[in-house]
Amino acid sequence: MYIPFYEQEEADELIRSSMEKGMEKGREEGIEKGIKKGMEKGMEKGMEKGIKIGMEKGKEEMARNLLAHGVPLDIIARSAGLPPEKIQGLIS
Repeated sequence: MYIPFYEQEEADELIRSSMEKGMEKGREEGIEKGIKKGMEKGMEKGMEKGIKIGMEKGKEEMARNLLAHGVPLDIIARSAGLPPEKIQGLIS
């Protein structure tokens, strides 16, 4: 089948344009998915870190309360899972 030259150029341009649009859309979708995945991973890591910090603060608060009630330092260290040096630092 013969296609006149000017129509072939238009067809080629249409194909090129369509391919560029498709590639651009693919890039945009890829970027969106990457950002979403990165944010999810960041939130997960942030939550883990927050929980860890919260648990540490809870242990420190428990140690302060036990110190205020006159519980010996070695018992607090074993009960709270904190090193005695850390508990000593809570005294001041």
